[in-house]
Amino acid sequence: MLPLIQKEGFDQFSLEVFVMPSEFSSDYCYLFLEQYHLLHKSYNLNTQRIVNFRVNQGTKIYLYDLEGKTLYYSSKSLNQIQGDLGIHPNTCRNCLKEGKIYLNFFKITSTFIEGANTANLNVPELASLITEKKHSL
Repeated sequence: MLPLIQKEGFDQFSLEVFVMPSEFSSDYCYLFLEQYHLLHKSYNLNTQRIVNFRVNQGTKIYLYDLEGKTLYYSSKSLNQIQGDLGIHPNTCRNCLKEGKIYLNFFKITSTFIEGANTANLNVPELASLITEKKHSL
């Protein structure tokens, strides 16, 4: 966008705010709006014409405590866990392949563990916990 703004100037742009209806209250609702604009005939900004929803792109990932008793997070792909929590896909792959422990606190696995209790942390709270664990190493 910056090269286009520099070339055309701010006067050529307008800002519109869209309020998403409550029925689109999924984690990916903003991507539906982006997809609409990508397909709209009056826009010509993206040649791929598709939004990357980061879902259903591979292995499901689960983030547990070391004993597997508390489920902190689950994702549908390596891309999603990176986007949500900032955990690099290679880190996840190493944990999955070699059984390495993440930050001496978490177990990353592709196996769902029956009977694990959900931590009930939202993504920002979990990201904060991960940051705290990184700083305590």
